[in-house]
Amino acid sequence: MEPRSRMRRINLLLALALLPFIHIGCGKRTEPNGDESQAPQAQTTTPPVVVQDNHAKPIAILPPSEPPAGALAESLALWQQGRRDEAVEAFVKLDFSAGVLFDAPSPLALTERDFQLLKADDREAALTTAMSQTADISVLCTEVIHKGQTSGNRAYIDAVSKLADRILSDKDSLALLLNTAMGLKENVEEVSQ
Repeated sequence: MEPRSRMRRINLLLALALLPFIHIGCGKRTEPNGDESQAPQAQTTTPPVVVQDNHAKPIAILPPSEPPAGALAESLALWQQGRRDEAVEAFVKLDFSAGVLFDAPSPLALTERDFQLLKADDREAALTTAMSQTADISVLCTEVIHKGQTSGNRAYIDAVSKLADRILSDKDSLALLLNTAMGLKENVEEVSQ
Protein backbone atom coordinates (compact mmCIF):
# COMPACT_ATOMS: atom_id res chain seq x y z
CA MET A 1 0.00 0.00 0.00
CA GLU A 2 1.34 3.45 -0.91
CA PRO A 3 2.39 5.48 2.19
CA ARG A 4 0.17 8.38 1.17
CA SER A 5 -2.99 6.28 0.96
CA ARG A 6 -2.01 4.50 4.17
CA MET A 7 -1.77 7.83 6.02
CA ARG A 8 -5.14 8.90 4.63
CA ARG A 9 -6.66 5.62 5.77
CA ILE A 10 -5.14 6.08 9.25
CA ASN A 11 -6.51 9.64 9.46
CA LEU A 12 -9.96 8.48 8.38
CA LEU A 13 -9.99 5.60 10.85
CA LEU A 14 -8.83 7.93 13.63
CA ALA A 15 -11.59 10.41 12.85
CA LEU A 16 -14.21 7.67 12.74
CA ALA A 17 -12.94 6.11 15.97
CA LEU A 18 -13.10 9.44 17.79
CA LEU A 19 -16.56 10.41 16.56
CA PRO A 20 -18.50 8.63 19.34
CA PHE A 21 -16.35 10.29 22.01
CA ILE A 22 -16.86 13.70 20.49
CA HIS A 23 -20.60 13.16 20.30
CA ILE A 24 -20.70 12.06 23.96
CA GLY A 25 -18.99 15.33 24.92
CA CYS A 26 -21.74 17.27 23.15
CA GLY A 27 -24.47 16.35 25.62
CA LYS A 28 -26.62 19.03 27.18
CA ARG A 29 -24.95 20.67 30.14
CA THR A 30 -26.63 22.66 32.88
CA GLU A 31 -25.12 24.82 35.54
CA PRO A 32 -24.64 23.20 38.97
CA ASN A 33 -27.67 25.02 40.40
CA GLY A 34 -29.79 23.72 37.51
CA ASP A 35 -30.40 27.24 36.18
CA GLU A 36 -29.58 27.49 32.49
CA SER A 37 -30.03 31.26 32.54
CA GLN A 38 -26.40 31.55 33.70
CA ALA A 39 -25.12 29.70 30.60
CA PRO A 40 -23.61 31.80 27.79
CA GLN A 41 -26.23 33.28 25.52
CA ALA A 42 -25.86 32.78 21.77
CA GLN A 43 -27.46 34.39 18.76
CA THR A 44 -28.95 31.60 16.70
CA THR A 45 -30.82 33.54 14.06
CA THR A 46 -28.03 33.85 11.51
CA PRO A 47 -24.45 32.63 11.28
CA PRO A 48 -21.97 33.30 12.60
CA VAL A 49 -23.09 32.38 16.09
CA VAL A 50 -21.53 34.54 18.81
CA VAL A 51 -21.05 33.28 22.34
CA GLN A 52 -20.17 35.48 25.31
CA ASP A 53 -18.54 33.77 28.27
CA ASN A 54 -18.06 35.84 31.41
CA HIS A 55 -14.39 34.80 31.54
CA ALA A 56 -13.49 35.07 27.87
CA LYS A 57 -13.79 37.28 24.85
CA PRO A 58 -16.77 36.80 22.49
CA ILE A 59 -16.36 33.79 20.24
CA ALA A 60 -17.98 33.47 16.84
CA ILE A 61 -18.34 30.22 14.97
CA LEU A 62 -17.90 30.17 11.21
CA PRO A 63 -19.92 28.11 8.78
CA PRO A 64 -18.07 24.92 7.72
CA SER A 65 -16.92 26.38 4.41
CA GLU A 66 -14.71 29.02 6.03
CA PRO A 67 -11.06 28.28 6.89
CA PRO A 68 -10.02 28.95 10.47
CA ALA A 69 -8.46 32.34 11.13
CA GLY A 70 -4.94 32.55 12.55
CA ALA A 71 -1.57 31.28 11.41
CA LEU A 72 -3.00 28.45 9.31
CA ALA A 73 -5.59 30.62 7.57
CA GLU A 74 -3.63 31.34 4.40
CA SER A 75 -2.48 27.80 3.68
CA LEU A 76 -5.92 26.33 4.46
CA ALA A 77 -7.65 28.94 2.28
CA LEU A 78 -5.29 28.03 -0.59
CA TRP A 79 -5.97 24.35 0.05
CA GLN A 80 -9.74 24.85 -0.06
CA GLN A 81 -9.38 26.79 -3.32
CA GLY A 82 -7.65 23.77 -4.88
CA ARG A 83 -4.25 25.50 -4.98
CA ARG A 84 -2.54 22.51 -3.38
CA ASP A 85 1.12 23.27 -4.14
CA GLU A 86 0.79 26.85 -2.95
CA ALA A 87 -0.96 25.66 0.23
CA VAL A 88 1.86 23.21 0.98
CA GLU A 89 4.53 25.87 0.43
CA ALA A 90 2.66 28.41 2.59
CA PHE A 91 2.33 25.78 5.34
CA VAL A 92 6.05 24.98 5.36
CA LYS A 93 6.93 28.69 5.71
CA LEU A 94 4.80 29.13 8.86
CA ASP A 95 6.43 29.81 12.21
CA PHE A 96 4.51 27.60 14.63
CA SER A 97 6.53 28.77 17.64
CA ALA A 98 4.82 32.16 17.91
CA GLY A 99 1.46 33.77 17.33
CA VAL A 100 -2.03 32.37 17.45
CA LEU A 101 -2.80 29.21 15.50
CA PHE A 102 -6.56 29.74 15.52
CA ASP A 103 -8.41 33.01 16.06
CA ALA A 104 -12.06 33.51 16.78
CA PRO A 105 -14.34 32.98 14.91
CA SER A 106 -12.95 29.47 14.40
CA PRO A 107 -14.30 26.89 16.86
CA LEU A 108 -10.74 25.54 16.95
CA ALA A 109 -9.91 28.60 19.05
CA LEU A 110 -12.27 27.34 21.76
CA THR A 111 -11.06 25.53 24.83
CA GLU A 112 -12.87 22.36 25.74
CA ARG A 113 -14.50 24.29 28.63
CA ASP A 114 -15.72 27.04 26.27
CA PHE A 115 -17.07 24.38 23.93
CA GLN A 116 -19.04 22.74 26.75
CA LEU A 117 -20.55 26.12 27.70
CA LEU A 118 -22.17 26.50 24.28
CA LYS A 119 -25.87 25.72 23.96
CA ALA A 120 -26.60 22.33 22.38
CA ASP A 121 -27.44 23.71 18.92
CA ASP A 122 -24.38 25.94 18.93
CA ARG A 123 -22.22 23.00 20.07
CA GLU A 124 -23.49 20.96 17.14
CA ALA A 125 -22.69 23.80 14.71
CA ALA A 126 -19.26 24.28 16.29
CA LEU A 127 -18.55 20.56 16.14
CA THR A 128 -19.52 20.36 12.47
CA THR A 129 -17.27 23.30 11.65
CA ALA A 130 -14.40 22.00 13.79
CA MET A 131 -14.60 18.55 12.19
CA SER A 132 -14.50 20.11 8.73
CA GLN A 133 -11.54 22.29 9.64
CA THR A 134 -9.56 19.51 11.34
CA ALA A 135 -10.21 17.25 8.34
CA ASP A 136 -8.77 19.94 6.07
CA ILE A 137 -5.77 20.30 8.38
CA SER A 138 -5.20 16.52 8.37
CA VAL A 139 -5.40 16.23 4.60
CA LEU A 140 -3.15 19.26 4.09
CA CYS A 141 -0.60 17.85 6.55
CA THR A 142 -0.72 14.46 4.83
CA GLU A 143 0.09 16.22 1.56
CA VAL A 144 2.92 18.17 3.24
CA ILE A 145 4.40 14.91 4.58
CA HIS A 146 4.06 13.28 1.17
CA LYS A 147 5.85 16.20 -0.50
CA GLY A 148 8.61 15.92 2.09
CA GLN A 149 9.00 12.23 1.37
CA THR A 150 9.01 12.56 -2.41
CA SER A 151 11.35 15.58 -2.45
CA GLY A 152 13.62 14.24 0.29
CA ASN A 153 13.24 17.58 2.10
CA ARG A 154 12.89 16.94 5.81
CA ALA A 155 11.67 20.54 6.40
CA TYR A 156 8.19 19.53 5.19
CA ILE A 157 7.88 16.69 7.69
CA ASP A 158 9.36 18.87 10.44
CA ALA A 159 6.72 21.55 9.78
CA VAL A 160 3.91 19.06 10.46
CA SER A 161 5.72 17.88 13.59
CA LYS A 162 6.03 21.48 14.84
CA LEU A 163 2.31 22.10 14.29
CA ALA A 164 1.40 18.92 16.16
CA ASP A 165 3.75 19.80 19.03
CA ARG A 166 2.32 23.31 19.24
CA ILE A 167 -1.26 22.05 19.42
CA LEU A 168 -0.37 19.37 21.96
CA SER A 169 1.40 21.94 24.15
CA ASP A 170 -1.98 23.52 24.96
CA LYS A 171 -3.83 20.86 26.92
CA ASP A 172 -6.91 23.12 27.17
CA SER A 173 -7.45 22.93 23.41
CA LEU A 174 -10.59 21.41 21.96
CA ALA A 175 -10.36 17.60 22.32
CA LEU A 176 -10.99 17.11 18.61
CA LEU A 177 -7.98 19.32 17.80
CA LEU A 178 -5.77 17.48 20.31
CA ASN A 179 -6.77 14.15 18.76
CA THR A 180 -5.98 15.47 15.29
CA ALA A 181 -2.55 16.59 16.51
CA MET A 182 -1.87 13.14 17.99
CA GLY A 183 -2.74 11.58 14.63
CA LEU A 184 -0.40 13.99 12.84
CA LYS A 185 2.39 13.13 15.28
CA GLU A 186 1.85 9.42 14.60
CA ASN A 187 2.05 10.05 10.84
CA VAL A 188 5.33 11.96 11.26
CA GLU A 189 6.78 9.21 13.44
CA GLU A 190 5.70 6.58 10.93
CA VAL A 191 7.48 8.23 8.00
CA SER A 192 10.53 9.04 10.13
CA GLN A 193 11.30 5.39 10.82
